[in-house]
This record gives sequence, C-alpha cells and structure tokens, in this order.
Amino acid sequence: MTVEEYEAELHQLMRFLPDALKDSEEAKVSRFITGLEPEIQYQVNMMDLTNYSAVVNKAKVVEQGLSRIRNKEPQRNQIYLGKRPAPSVLH
Repeated sequence: MTVEEYEAELHQLMRFLPDALKDSEEAKVSRFITGLEPEIQYQVNMMDLTNYSAVVNKAKVVEQGLSRIRNKEPQRNQIYLGKRPAPSVLH
C-alpha cells in the first residue's frame, strides 16, 4: 500500500474515533507514523514533525526516494552479477 493509499484509509477510519482523538494533532501524527512501512517510519520519525499534513507530505517524499533507490538497485546488481571483463593477457 502506498503512503497515499494508507493516508486515505486512515482518514476513513478516523471518522470512528472519539472527538478527543480526532481533534488531537499529536494523536493523528502518532497513529499515522505507527502504520507506515518501517523504512519510511524510521526516516519520518527522525524529522520530529508534529503537524499531520507535514508528516504525510514528508512520508510521500521519503517513499518516492526509496522507490527511486529500489528501481536503480536491479541495474547495479546486474552490473555486479553480469560477466566480468576478461583479464588482459600479458605476453
């Protein structure tokens, strides 16, 4: 599930929370971060943000960065797993 999908689902579920929790920015931030993938959760936690919208936006940015890294990894692995150049033969 993407961060955007998770945020939409959490938003729907928040309708059922008591008003005290719905209106608490700290509670929303904490709940949102708790449900993120561990890699994203770790990086967002390090930012020490307290505004829900800011946390959601940063989580999306982190997700995009991780996605770019993951998409490049197979290319790097192919280089290392591919054929190595033949050693030069000295005469």
